[in-house]
Amino acid sequence: MHGETGLENHLLICTTQRHVPRELTVTRNTISAVASKESGGAGMREVILSPARAHRLEGWILTLVLFVSAPLHAQDVIASEDSHRSSSAAVHAGIVNNRIFGVLPNYRTMDAHAQFSSLTPQQKLSIAVKDSFDRPVYFITGAYALLHQAKNENPSFGQGFAGYAKRYGATYGDMAIGNMLAEGFLPVLTHEDPRYFRNGEGSTHSRIAGALKQIVIGRKDSGRWGFNFSEFLGGAAAAGISNLYYPDSRTAPDNLKRFAFQIGGDAISNVLKEFWPNIKQRLFERRSQGK
Repeated sequence: MHGETGLENHLLICTTQRHVPRELTVTRNTISAVASKESGGAGMREVILSPARAHRLEGWILTLVLFVSAPLHAQDVIASEDSHRSSSAAVHAGIVNNRIFGVLPNYRTMDAHAQFSSLTPQQKLSIAVKDSFDRPVYFITGAYALLHQAKNENPSFGQGFAGYAKRYGATYGDMAIGNMLAEGFLPVLTHEDPRYFRNGEGSTHSRIAGALKQIVIGRKDSGRWGFNFSEFLGGAAAAGISNLYYPDSRTAPDNLKRFAFQIGGDAISNVLKEFWPNIKQRLFERRSQGK
C-alpha cells in the first residue's frame, strides 16, 4: 500500500440532481452527506458508521472481485474435469490451474520432478505478458485502486473519477512493470528461469520453506540453482520507475516499501502456487462425492 495511513481517508463522489451539488465523503469511521443549496444556504445530513462496518469495505470489494471472476474459475474447473476423465494423472502431475481461485494468474508453475527444459526468450516474455494481461488482473487492479482511493493515498491524485483513474493506472503500472521486468526481460538478460518449480511433496513446513526459498534462489537456464537476480533487480527497478507516477511518495522509505511489497507479493504467490493443486484436487473430490 502507498501513502500515509495516518491521513484521513476520503472518497468524494459528486453528483448533480435538480442543480443541487452533493458531496459524499467516506472515511474509516464516518460517511457524511453534505448538500448545499444554490442560494448559498447549507444543510448537513451525517450518517455515522461503526469502525467495524467501515473496515468491512475491503471485504466487500474483495468479495466482488471473486464474484465477478467466478465464471472464469468455472471454466478452469470444467477443463480440469475433462482432462482428468480423458487421461490418467502422473504421480506428480498438477491439475490444470491457469488461475488460482479463478482470479490470480498462474502461468509459470512447473513440476520440480519433471525433466528440466530451459525456456526460450520468447517463452519467458510470453509468461510475463500472460501474468500482466490476464482478464482477472483488471478486476484486481480496480479493487486495489478503490482501496487506495478510500484511503486517499497520494492526495495529489485528487478524488472523483479522475483521481480513481490515476490510482488505477498507477496500481496497474506497479504490477505490469514488475512482471515484465522480473519474469520477462531480466530473465532473458541474466539467463534465469522465471518459473516456480513446485515440489508437491513433504511436510507443510518444508514446502512453505521451499516456496519462500525460490524467491532468493532461482533456477538458471543451465538447470543449476543460484541467486535470483531477476527477482530482486526487477523489484528494485519497478520501485524506482514508480517514482515517475507517484508524486507524493518519492522518498527512500517509500521506495523501500514498494520494493518490499513487490517481493512479499511474489513470496505469497509462490506459496499459493505450491498448495493450489492440492486445494483444487480436494475440491474435485468433494464435488465427485456429492454426485
